[in-house]
Amino acid sequence: MAANQQSKTTLQIRIAACSYNVKNKSSTDVVSMPLENWLLGDKETIDSKKKEAYKDVDIYAVGFQEVDDPTIGSIIDDKSLGHMVLQNSIQKILTKVGIYKCLISVELQKKRLYIFIKECLFKYVANVSADAIDVSPRTTPSSKGAVFVRFLLHSTSFAFACSHQTAFENRLLERNKNIIEIAKNLSSPYAIDLHSHDYVIWLGDLNYRLEMPKEIAEKLAVHTNWPELLKYDQLERSREPDGISQDYQEANITFLSQEQRVLVRKRKKNLTYNSIYYGSAKLRTSDHRPVILIFDIDVLPLDESKIQVAAVATNS
Repeated sequence: MAANQQSKTTLQIRIAACSYNVKNKSSTDVVSMPLENWLLGDKETIDSKKKEAYKDVDIYAVGFQEVDDPTIGSIIDDKSLGHMVLQNSIQKILTKVGIYKCLISVELQKKRLYIFIKECLFKYVANVSADAIDVSPRTTPSSKGAVFVRFLLHSTSFAFACSHQTAFENRLLERNKNIIEIAKNLSSPYAIDLHSHDYVIWLGDLNYRLEMPKEIAEKLAVHTNWPELLKYDQLERSREPDGISQDYQEANITFLSQEQRVLVRKRKKNLTYNSIYYGSAKLRTSDHRPVILIFDIDVLPLDESKIQVAAVATNS
């Protein structure tokens, strides 16, 4: 089983949350990129901690922004051809390290979100649903908003949101309003709002910027002066009292990619969250670099006997 038993009462689950703005490339163009270096790790890396992080991932959440395929509105049940091309390509990559199945996927215009889970965990999944919300101004083409997936794994609830928010450095307030509107309006058929889930994983092109000249930021990055850089990070500033993202955690940043981010929110303080690796892949096919957060959480397992009884009743 992919999940490693930590005690008699909990199971450890490893999650990889991945985000990439492909800058108006088609699905066909995207699948020709070396996505394996992003999703499975660079084979040439000498970083032993990074290599260890990619081992035994149970759930992959893979989000894209600005995929330029012709779609109309929100597509949850009927997927576009480009959507399926990308989904099949990701699955082919993941089969190199395990048996994964796509639990659910969703698209809204140029945004995509795919959830892949190890096959051995499928029988523990329930209440799967998806949603999408557009927060673009009515006078502009639909490009900003979010796609959303929620499900139960064992007895732990998860919500994954992949968003693309308002661009440009001076439009911070609009970005913050995007987050508030998305969180308020994303829903599920089970009448559970976003922040009622045990874990919320929010990934995407959040478009928060560093409020400093690019050349200074690059110099600080070369010298790995991340604390100084974060003083000018718009997302970090939004964590201040009354900020819109103060309930979300972000792993320590050691890469220069302000727009692509992954955040995690726990409903209760006693829930586990252990960041293993947070970094960006060296793909040069876009002016954005894809990011990945790998982390461990513990879930409360379901009673195996009850699952077997339910399966017998369903098949009888």
